[in-house]
Amino acid sequence: MPVSRFTRSIPLLLWLTQTADANDGATLPGEDAYLYEPPVVLSASRLDQPLNEAPVTLTVIDRSMIEASGARHIADLFRMVPGFQVAQVRGQNHIVGYHGLTGDNGKNMQVLVDGRSVYSLISFGGVDWFTLPYALDDIERIEVVQGSNSAAYGANAFLGVANIITRKSAGLPSARLSGTAGNRDIRDGALQLSATGDNVGLRATAGRRGDDGLDLFEEDSSLSRYFNTRMEWTPGGQDEISLLAGGQVGTRAEGTGTQLDPEHTQSADSSFVQLRWRRTLSPNSEIVLQYYHNRDTLFERQIFNIPTFGQLVHDLAVKAHRDHAEFQHIFAAGPRLRVVWGLEGRRDQATSAFYFSDNERHHATLWRAFGNLEWRARPDTVANFGATTERYSLTGTRTAPRFSLSHHLTPEHTLRYAYTNAFLTPTLGESQGNASYRSNGVLFDTIIVGNPSLQPARLRAHEVGYVGEWRKLGASVNARLFRERIQGLFAERRVSIAPVSELLNSGANMLDNLEDPTIKGIEYQARFALGAFGNLLLNQAYIDIDRPRKVYLGGDRHDESAPLRSSYVLLDANLPAGFKAGLAWQRQSGMHWLGRGDEQPAHSHLDLRLARDVRWQRTHWQFALVARNLLQRDYTEFRSGNIIPPRYYATLAVSY
Repeated sequence: MPVSRFTRSIPLLLWLTQTADANDGATLPGEDAYLYEPPVVLSASRLDQPLNEAPVTLTVIDRSMIEASGARHIADLFRMVPGFQVAQVRGQNHIVGYHGLTGDNGKNMQVLVDGRSVYSLISFGGVDWFTLPYALDDIERIEVVQGSNSAAYGANAFLGVANIITRKSAGLPSARLSGTAGNRDIRDGALQLSATGDNVGLRATAGRRGDDGLDLFEEDSSLSRYFNTRMEWTPGGQDEISLLAGGQVGTRAEGTGTQLDPEHTQSADSSFVQLRWRRTLSPNSEIVLQYYHNRDTLFERQIFNIPTFGQLVHDLAVKAHRDHAEFQHIFAAGPRLRVVWGLEGRRDQATSAFYFSDNERHHATLWRAFGNLEWRARPDTVANFGATTERYSLTGTRTAPRFSLSHHLTPEHTLRYAYTNAFLTPTLGESQGNASYRSNGVLFDTIIVGNPSLQPARLRAHEVGYVGEWRKLGASVNARLFRERIQGLFAERRVSIAPVSELLNSGANMLDNLEDPTIKGIEYQARFALGAFGNLLLNQAYIDIDRPRKVYLGGDRHDESAPLRSSYVLLDANLPAGFKAGLAWQRQSGMHWLGRGDEQPAHSHLDLRLARDVRWQRTHWQFALVARNLLQRDYTEFRSGNIIPPRYYATLAVSY
């Protein structure tokens, strides 16, 4: 197996790193030797930490990578992180998963935007990427935690965390107008305005995004109109107040065209408001108070023509709200100790005659206490002890601890060992749902029933990480060897219910704690600075999933839900005459998506972005051409008939 081959090569890798940057080993290097400036990350433990001292493996997707990729959708950016799987289900519906075990919802990863959870309140978890009200120009960077981070962010951070950090007004042009057009009726546009004053900054973006989707379905178009704003106010030297708000209204095609799932249009809207106050108490101490409110709504109208029933009209409406309040305190407890701790409270509410078979408000409350202690045991050794305790009204109280130890072999080469314990809790729909089709108050099919006895899934993971840098060569490597053992993972089984009609099934799907997979493998990311020519990024992952045999009525292949091998290469090149090129190549072996997904054969594809910037008087013009699937090798994602054809589009942007 490829994983074992890589495991045997680790001692050689470590020997090379120690000899390449050798010190004589006779004495311990002084503390000054470790004071170089590696990238600083915020999403690992809630402390700002150098990448090589964070308790987890973390990949940063920065502005240059976002632009070079030529992506139109936020979800596509995760193709640049080793171990991730991304699929376009249809039109504007994307699925993002990490280490497999992913179906229609992609529920195993927490996604934050500026610290605000966008994990879906509706139905069965995951993230609805379509409803995020952001242009790619709004994003400063994305910090992606590879591996569980429940110790810092609770239950939904089961296999990973992505924190999308939006741009502040500082350094942005006063105005930027951009438009994109291409085949499949691609029509995107955005206007971004920024202003700064003595103690205030404001950025606002309004835009639209739409296209005709894919060819599998007769109707697959989508259109989203969105708005977001971010304001920072520093009334004094100690305080910083941030106000963020936004929303989107959109329509997209749904339905597979069958008798019981006709094609139709779905309306999907979202909005949020977020307020954060940060006070600096001293150079080594600060407190943060945060509150946010999320609102999501869905509406669909389906018309069925069913024998014995005739024409039935089904209206699906969902309204969901989340209120979240948080307190966080960071302080130094001594010259070698830093501590972050905090409390969170959350209340979710959802109303849906479809998902719950009534018009009542269903709600869940959560209380969470979290903390992390960073201890610099020696100048070359840092330990992190973290834990979250969470009381959830649907499942009771759970605790997720974590321990990690980072040791600098030299100032530029670091080894890390980490152990983490995590849990995944059910959503309102998974616990209390009763998804049924009704028309004029008459029940004619039940498809999903909730399971009030569903218990949280548990994960125990061991990781050996390595962060290395060769400054003279302009190269760096971030790698991890991992083993993740999961107990009681959610999986569907059929349960018997009374049939409404001979034409309809007499059973429904229900989630239960049925799977105990073990995931092991290795993944790494290597970056190379090529001088004036540009930069090169290389990712590879080898993932093996062992699944004990289970006897239940279900067809999902969890052991095949991640490709055994996957690779990604991104070349960001500076060309003559002021041109820039982004060349991205991805290859992965076969896999099988869960839920409504199908087996996908091995495939590879190549994307190209060619851009040129021109400055004229006080304006900055940028023109870019993008070709996705440049080699025109049609391949499929998620469904066997979901062919991803070549796509071409051009972007023109002007900044002032």
